[in-house]
Amino acid sequence: MRPVVITVFDSEAGTTAEHTFASSPVRIGRNPLNDLPLPFPFVSGWHAVVRFDDGQAKFFDLGSTNGTLLNGRKIQAGEAVVIGEMLSVTIGKLELRLRRGEAVSQAYPAGYAVQAPQPPSPYPGPGPGPGPGPSMPPMMATPSHAPQPPPPVYGHPGPPVMQQGSIDRPPSLPMPSAEPGTAHVQMSDVHHAIQRLRPLYDGYRHAWKQVQGELQSSLQSMHPSLHEFAISVLSREFSGLGSEPEFGNLARQLGARVPMASGGGGEGMAAVQRLSQGTRPDEEAPRNEEEAERFLACVEDVLRASAKAFVELQKGQEQFGREMGVRTIKEFTPLHAAGTPENVLKYLLDWQKGGPHRTQELVGVYADLMIHQVALINGVMEGVRSLLARLDPAEIERGVSSAWGSRAASAWKAFVHRYQELTEADRNITEHVFGPDFARAYAEVGGEGSRHG
Repeated sequence: MRPVVITVFDSEAGTTAEHTFASSPVRIGRNPLNDLPLPFPFVSGWHAVVRFDDGQAKFFDLGSTNGTLLNGRKIQAGEAVVIGEMLSVTIGKLELRLRRGEAVSQAYPAGYAVQAPQPPSPYPGPGPGPGPGPSMPPMMATPSHAPQPPPPVYGHPGPPVMQQGSIDRPPSLPMPSAEPGTAHVQMSDVHHAIQRLRPLYDGYRHAWKQVQGELQSSLQSMHPSLHEFAISVLSREFSGLGSEPEFGNLARQLGARVPMASGGGGEGMAAVQRLSQGTRPDEEAPRNEEEAERFLACVEDVLRASAKAFVELQKGQEQFGREMGVRTIKEFTPLHAAGTPENVLKYLLDWQKGGPHRTQELVGVYADLMIHQVALINGVMEGVRSLLARLDPAEIERGVSSAWGSRAASAWKAFVHRYQELTEADRNITEHVFGPDFARAYAEVGGEGSRHG
């Protein structure tokens, strides 16, 4: 699917930042849970959303306080603005330029950058022999025909740009047996080893420089509040990265704590200590097996409680939608289909198939829940306005046909009758507050045009 590219231009600071999003929706606003957070006071917490598929992309304002301008005109809440060749909208001093990017190759995960292929090695390998020659590691065997996907999505770490390769050692040349007591050394083996390893080592150094550059670029493009979390996640996702001195220097430059290196408690204890440091910074990590077990028990309890609360929140949101006749969930993910806390944890903690994209799905569900709250407030306000309009004295007076002498008394009588009609049963108030006007206003915030069902 073609991604959406959003370029944010700050007219006062004169800065420009480009962000690429490979999955829909793209939430925009001041709240950090948004996919594109804009930390400015004139931006609403949940300001706008972009929804797209293979066919087209649309921009929706979510009923923001200060609004979004399109060619000087304020975009109405829920109005669908199609993103064609280029769409330019304004939020305060910010100009957002939206366009579709190139389709992402299916050979790579969406939103991830593919490393450029290495130049051919000037060092020829050994000639044909009875065994296989040296195989090129994946980092030097990038397919030349694969299209270049967009850079990593803002705020989300990508996969490693370098994979550990394997070197299939060819059969060594037969070493003549040296006579006992001699100091004969077969130097040809050493020279052959250097010849085989030279292009691989050069490729490794080149790739490591690319990794350092991408790390620095990605981290510096993030909001400073994300640096600590991003460095912790990167250290966990890419084993060994935390022990690299260059990575530690970069973390210190950004004012973040350097991930703790594996220490004398064994690999398992070191992993528990890293988890403790990442989740409880500035607190002492478990020092022995007993403390580690108690800490992990706490982690399990918190995860189970959070998963249970997550499922109940989803059920409540879905039930509200069924009762009110509105669509409360705009984008369905496997988390919506999980149904139980156990299935939620199975999906999120799958270390074999999971990763940052599943964590981002969880963030997206919570973000949609926040948008649901905004839509709910918007809908209730519109429903109350509709109710008050029925009690508007001017509206009631227009419906009175009595003579001028008794007009005031008739108008008052009509007002009392309508008031009693509305308040004699809670159902009457509910039907007016949560009626068609509520459904329309609620749907506008979510980018839906009308009530359904």
